[in-house]
Amino acid sequence: MRKFLFTLGVLMLLAGIAAGVVTTIVLDSYIMIIVYIIVGIVASSIFFGLSKIVENQEFIMSKLTEKTLGTTSVTGNSSGSNGKKCSKCNKLLDEQDKSCPSCENNELFTNSVK
Repeated sequence: MRKFLFTLGVLMLLAGIAAGVVTTIVLDSYIMIIVYIIVGIVASSIFFGLSKIVENQEFIMSKLTEKTLGTTSVTGNSSGSNGKKCSKCNKLLDEQDKSCPSCENNELFTNSVK
């Protein structure tokens, strides 16, 4: 999706330039090339922005998936040394967790080993 939006932004920019050149040749008005280039830049910046938003969402989703699977936290703490471990399923938990999100165990948390 990112590549599609980025490509669409490039195409919009090129279309704006092409429309400006053609309009300038046909109407013999040099102001139109500037207008179409500005329109192309504005239209392409929308798609470039959407591409960046999708990229950020994919990054956030990958971090949340890693956190859900217990491989690392969103802050990047992959060692789990500051967290707790569930005594029932041995899943690494964050320090602020009151119960295990996997097995819903809410007692006998042990400190995780380094």
